[in-house]
Amino acid sequence: MDSPIIEAQLKEANVVVLNKLDLIDSKTLAEVRNRIKLMVNPQCRLLETSFSKISYDDIRARQDDGPHITYTKTRPGEFDSTEGFATICLVRNSPVNVDELIEFYQKHRQKIIRSKGFVMTEKGGVEVQLSRSGIEIKETQKPIQTTELVLIVREEDKEFIESRIKKQIDRLS
Repeated sequence: MDSPIIEAQLKEANVVVLNKLDLIDSKTLAEVRNRIKLMVNPQCRLLETSFSKISYDDIRARQDDGPHITYTKTRPGEFDSTEGFATICLVRNSPVNVDELIEFYQKHRQKIIRSKGFVMTEKGGVEVQLSRSGIEIKETQKPIQTTELVLIVREEDKEFIESRIKKQIDRLS
């Protein structure tokens, strides 16, 4: 695989969801399955779907009998897999102090499910990722002209986190 970040995430994953199965043929699907199986831990659960239609309960459930594959056939409109979650998008055109952004992430870690983006700093640009396995900061090869961050939070935490991150970013810019 070409991406060390994805490889690291796969090694730590307890669930992997393969989406957009409607766009690939069975031979390609078999190849992807085999590549993923080589990278994940033995207890990892592989779920397959199309149109991102998958039950949150299926993702959270753990199998005691080891890895297996489940194909979830959910009709469009049956449920919304994003229900209960909210997305916060931030765009700023001035440099941000990455160390203080990391402090923000650490302080509010329990309320932020995932975050990813590019941050313009005084010294250049960095790619930032926050996941269950930690915070990863990587310098970018291309110059960053704009800070663009996406945070995924629980719906009930959106207003709180959004006000705090905006205040923090505006103070850091």
